[in-house]
Amino acid sequence: MHIAVTGRWAQQQARQGTGGVAAAVAAPAGGSGPFVAASIRATAPSPAAVEPIMTQGPGPGDAIAGAAAATAAPVVRSSNRLTSDKVNAIFIPIVSVRPGGAACPNTLFPSITLDQVRKAVFQEANPADPTVGSTFAQCSYNRTLLTTANSLLADTVELPCAGVSHDVPWTLGQQCNFDDYNGAADAADAVLKSRGIDLSKYKHKVYLLPPSACAFVGLGYQGCEDTFECRVWIGADFWATPQAIIHELLHNLYLAHAGAVTPWSGYNEYADLSGTMGYCCSDRCPNTPHAWQLGWLAPRLLDGAALLPGQTVAATVAAQSSSRFSGLRIVPSWAPGADPLYIGYRTPTGGDAGIQMNVAPGNNDASLPPTPGRLHVYSAPIQGPTDARFTTWQAALAVPGQSWASPQAGVVVRLVGAFRGAAQLTTHTPRPGPPSPLLPAGTAIVVSVTKHGNRSYRLLALRLANGRRVQLQLSQPGQAAGLQTGMRLEVSGRWVQQQQASGTAGVAAAAAAASSSSGGGSGVRRFMAASIRASGGKAARPTLMRAAGVASPGGGVAAAAALTVTPIVRSSNQLVSDQVNAIFIPIAGMASENETCEGTAPALYSQDQVRAAIFEEVSPDNVTVGSTYNKCSYGKTRLTASNSLLADPVELPCSGTTNGVSWSFATCNFDDFNGWSDAADEVLRARGINLDLYKHRVYLLPPSACGFVGLGYVGCDGSFDCRAWIGADFWATPQALVHELGHNLYLGHAGAYTPDGTWDDYADLSGTMGYCCSDRCPNTPHAWQLGWLSVQQLDGAALLPGQTVTSTMASQGASAFSGIQILPSWAAGVDPIFVGYRTRTGGDAGTGQLIAGDDGAPGRLHIYSAPISNTFDPKETNWVQVLDSAGQAWTSNATGLVVRLASAFRGSATVTVCRKAGNETAASCTAGLDADCNGLAGAQEPACTRFLQAGRQQPPQPIRRQPRKVAAPPTASGMLRPPPSPVRRT
Repeated sequence: MHIAVTGRWAQQQARQGTGGVAAAVAAPAGGSGPFVAASIRATAPSPAAVEPIMTQGPGPGDAIAGAAAATAAPVVRSSNRLTSDKVNAIFIPIVSVRPGGAACPNTLFPSITLDQVRKAVFQEANPADPTVGSTFAQCSYNRTLLTTANSLLADTVELPCAGVSHDVPWTLGQQCNFDDYNGAADAADAVLKSRGIDLSKYKHKVYLLPPSACAFVGLGYQGCEDTFECRVWIGADFWATPQAIIHELLHNLYLAHAGAVTPWSGYNEYADLSGTMGYCCSDRCPNTPHAWQLGWLAPRLLDGAALLPGQTVAATVAAQSSSRFSGLRIVPSWAPGADPLYIGYRTPTGGDAGIQMNVAPGNNDASLPPTPGRLHVYSAPIQGPTDARFTTWQAALAVPGQSWASPQAGVVVRLVGAFRGAAQLTTHTPRPGPPSPLLPAGTAIVVSVTKHGNRSYRLLALRLANGRRVQLQLSQPGQAAGLQTGMRLEVSGRWVQQQQASGTAGVAAAAAAASSSSGGGSGVRRFMAASIRASGGKAARPTLMRAAGVASPGGGVAAAAALTVTPIVRSSNQLVSDQVNAIFIPIAGMASENETCEGTAPALYSQDQVRAAIFEEVSPDNVTVGSTYNKCSYGKTRLTASNSLLADPVELPCSGTTNGVSWSFATCNFDDFNGWSDAADEVLRARGINLDLYKHRVYLLPPSACGFVGLGYVGCDGSFDCRAWIGADFWATPQALVHELGHNLYLGHAGAYTPDGTWDDYADLSGTMGYCCSDRCPNTPHAWQLGWLSVQQLDGAALLPGQTVTSTMASQGASAFSGIQILPSWAAGVDPIFVGYRTRTGGDAGTGQLIAGDDGAPGRLHIYSAPISNTFDPKETNWVQVLDSAGQAWTSNATGLVVRLASAFRGSATVTVCRKAGNETAASCTAGLDADCNGLAGAQEPACTRFLQAGRQQPPQPIRRQPRKVAAPPTASGMLRPPPSPVRRT
């Protein structure tokens, strides 16, 4: 599209030692680096949308028959305009070389040779193995080709360590930002042109980057017109990986990622392992909707005219790798808002030779019987060849009789038979019947699952009035957005029976591989939500307090030079709770008095060890759950031996039924660990323990199929018990227990972006809601959310353009009056920014050097962004930067803010916060303002020199005095005489 953009150039500080696409970089005054867009206006869509082509008549490899009692209709096939008949690409290896021939700092010479790259790219050079060329040829049925005739592997291009292209500085090795890899590409183009290579022959330019700060797999323009070249960058480890190169080139051809809704409700845009636009790097073709988008595949089209209510259509579908006349595209014209469905049969042949047949998102079930192929079901909103939107994998059917149903479209797909080259299936649209079944209205439960060394995820469940908890499976991305524990939910949908995976311990083992529309068979029973209506939820506005601009407990604030001192505004939240009254319940699965259940083992920790990890009274010299709450909350939230209890171990049988739901220690699904908890509660009540005294119930699970660190309800409104589960290895680990109880107190995870630009929701090591298990307090935004910390608040009224505010803040471990919250009210859509100072004191005494500095030395200043608005807002926080030496600064591009560490001491730090106003002017220099926020103002600012000198060199202007009017003496008539006429000299 052609776009007109207004905004400003942003200046960013380069993050050192991290690299990656997301690392920030300083923008030169000439106007490079990111441009912060205030408005974007698209003036002409390009390219134009293209309607799919409809043709009648069956094609090779596909026979269709109507079901009994249904009239056979003509076969209508849907195909797109071919995106391209050739991928004419030039592959450009780049190395970064210093004068003298050594590699530039922070880079290496490639370990992959040009011969290896050639064999990975060209089928002619390596006919026996999958290559980029062979994959395009086989997957497109020779409709889109990449060959040695239309493409080229250039000789290696040597670039200097840094340079300037199109007036934009770039570097290789120190960082990896947009300007860097684009600048290197521009410089490489110039070298190739000097060699006499006609780059206009190659629409696609693939830059192979050396080992450097660019740690990604690859980048690629998503879609390309013919008005300029189409660029791709490949990371150093993937020069000779065909699927990595194909993936990025297919972005050029307008493909987006191939994702899936995971069983725990989160959408993962790479989770479709059946398509090349999913995770790298097994050799396979694009999935069925992407193959249709590219114009390679012509599936049969079924719409409301072909699928009447109550009608069944039977089809024999050829393997996608063997025929382009394969698959089904179902357009549910009768269901407004429902995306088209795609059905494709995949076998390990042709371009799919490397496809992982037993793998589907969330499921790796080696126990499934071997079959020739898998029938895959997808949904995708794609409308044509240039419509770059995600596809969603829905199910894989492997065994005849398995089926999948779409709750939105009301279509049931059933696998009838699977063979080496084709599959038989039926599609059915039920007749209109009664409305979708409703579960009784209940209360939402959001459960956070913490896995050691893995990305977390969340489960959604419904607590019914009878105490039963039902796991909900979401039917579409984003369906659970905004839902909180304690909300009242009304849910419609249907019960589904999911195949139980074996040999893959963990909650996620039960994948949405295939479900029976009737709900029969064995496996995990869940309720698939077609619609969710929510009401209620907890919220509370922060409290603001105003004080004079003088020292307050933990920090003093003053405006910068030449500015009026404004009152300090402090923001505090409602205290989440003054006590964490918890019961800790060790559980054992016992087959007999002396034998544990199969798949489980005896507890790894004794009662004394667990007690010493929990209670400060038992272990006053060590970090405990109790001491962490006491110290980090400044005594506001307590967990003590008086309000909490470690119960004696509870022995349960290997399986049972509670609240009408079966559970077993052989697996670890929602019904299992909830069933153990229900059964344990019954045992404790039988012992005479009043569970109502304990809002929080922490179940300590035995060594079993549950391989997680812990689980915890995210928030609890007090209307029912709040549950957390701790894995067998972490019973005596205070931080694991504090983390899960933190979820109960409405905390989300503490994350950060990794150097390659991906989000890791545990990567903030400065907070207890990040990775386990070093001892530390919550990060600054979480401590504020809990009502423990009172932070200084700055907004657009306190930070005018060009203004600098100086704050001396105490260490967060020492004072409840510490930290800054910046509300960028002038930058719409930007999350609040938090600044906190951390030293090894109080609850942070055991934290690491990277977080709080060396023991006894000054600490470190941490910067975060977080959309949290109040105590009960369980959103994730984002760690952004750490400053550990005087003079270091961080810049927010979106807001024009600069946070600078002025000085750091053992107990406090002085920080300046400046809001940019643009370049220095005579007015800003004279007023002593720091308009460009570089930390210098007035005579100390080099940019002010010319303005101040101009003021000093201006010659003094003569004082012009008006003639003094003197009244003339009165005349005889009483009138004043006019003044005398001036003397004229000649």
